Amino acid sequence: MILFYLIVAAFFLGLGSLFTLRPALMKRVMHWILSRSLFPWMGIVEIALGLGTLYFRHQSQLLWFSYLAGFMFFTDGVLYMLTSEQIRSAYEWFLKMEDRALRTYGIFLFVICVGFFLSGFSF
Repeated sequence: MILFYLIVAAFFLGLGSLFTLRPALMKRVMHWILSRSLFPWMGIVEIALGLGTLYFRHQSQLLWFSYLAGFMFFTDGVLYMLTSEQIRSAYEWFLKMEDRALRTYGIFLFVICVGFFLSGFSF
């Protein structure tokens, strides 16, 4: 059992649940992030998440998922740190979306949660 992957799965489960069940709350949180310009901090968290995923990859049965998720989180974190203004415009666009689109994003987060959950166990 890989505890790191299970913690990340629980995080994405909670985040996906909030996006699916309470999209208005997530819009307020995203607006707060946008108003405080916390994009470099979010980039640091994503880089740490990507590096942690890559660090524990050899203990996982889903090696391909670990590589894919780790590189994607790492790359996204670097982009958050380097292109804050473009990320700001993407957040503004995201805030204008309908609640149904945010719920779809929540379902995407559930898929990521399942991948981390399955990666956390050695079958």
